Amino acid sequence: MFDLYTTRTDIIKINENDKVGMLKEEYIKLNNYNSSKIKIRLFFGGTELKDENEIFKYKIKDNFTVQVNKIELE
Repeated sequence: MFDLYTTRTDIIKINENDKVGMLKEEYIKLNNYNSSKIKIRLFFGGTELKDENEIFKYKIKDNFTVQVNKIELE
């Protein structure tokens, strides 16, 4: 996953049957973010990934990059 603001890359291993929401949770845990103070949006191939969809629906494969848009909540 590539964070658009920090230009940092994180590697997260997931199953293609996992939901996007789980991927977001793993990203938040990996970076020690407080989930009540941040909103994460994920993009792949110009499409925003929806939490309720499985990863395979977006045709994301090994070594593909998912972009992260991080919004700090007040």
